[in-house]
Amino acid sequence: MDFKIFEKIKKNKFEFISLLLIGVVSIFLRFTDLGFHHYYGDEVKTLFLRKDKSAFDFLMEQRKGPIQFLIVWVTEKLSGGFDEFYIRIPFAVFGVLLVYIFYYFVRVTLNYNRNISLFSTILVALNGIYIAFSRTAQYQMVYLVFGFLSLILFKKFLDESAKFKRIIFFSLATFFLP
Repeated sequence: MDFKIFEKIKKNKFEFISLLLIGVVSIFLRFTDLGFHHYYGDEVKTLFLRKDKSAFDFLMEQRKGPIQFLIVWVTEKLSGGFDEFYIRIPFAVFGVLLVYIFYYFVRVTLNYNRNISLFSTILVALNGIYIAFSRTAQYQMVYLVFGFLSLILFKKFLDESAKFKRIIFFSLATFFLP
């Protein structure tokens, strides 16, 4: 990863404050009243309710990738139940992560200037579809975070000259590929 960007952001007060405000707004929009409503139709399908079979069997019977089920299962174990607020928290976290990973993608990977990067990140942070999917226990935000992470790593693979680092970047990009 190009960590030099973090030094540039720290030195540029406008960029730093803008990213901070975008983060605060993103957190507010994604975390406020997460437990306000009972589970929506597809959210119920992510819950491991039948305790007469193993969690492994439950995962293997699903038609979608296991990550959303694993996240919900771990959250249920950690929180001790199926409270809507706690089950939705990891997906809201992925929603906020998406905003910052998208910024990094545009600013560093695509090499756009600060203003274009901030404006496009604001659009992602305020996009109603992204906000809604961040507030439900479903795979969409995980898919987007992993997708952009995979693109960032694949670009690093293409730019790297050291063979060992290329193998690492390619392997990680493949691992995160949705």
